[in-house]
Amino acid sequence: MHETGKTYRGKQLSLDGKRFENCTFDRCELNYGGGIPPVLSGCSFDNCSFSFSGKAAYTLAFLSGMHGGGFSAMVEQTFQGIRDGAYLRLPVQELDPPGASRQPVDAHPLAFRVPRIVSIPKRKN
Repeated sequence: MHETGKTYRGKQLSLDGKRFENCTFDRCELNYGGGIPPVLSGCSFDNCSFSFSGKAAYTLAFLSGMHGGGFSAMVEQTFQGIRDGAYLRLPVQELDPPGASRQPVDAHPLAFRVPRIVSIPKRKN
């Protein structure tokens, strides 16, 4: 699915394998399930949140368990790799299924342009 210039308000959206360019997301829950990474280019986000399901949720549960189970240094090292962009070097052919074609908006399908984040809701304790 390729959407350009569309506005989403109060929606729950699955991101896997989708492409959004110059879209506006207002009070949306954006879910990533661990499939083909989405393209989010030139989009703006206001009071949105991410949720994770499927393989992505298993990955987060694994990291959480590792962090609490004595492997916090390794998990923190992984987070530092994320901050440094170390995991953006995954070859494109490993991201797309055989025979799929993708016309990247950015230099790499995992390299997101800096989004326009209007506001992020504060978490309640």
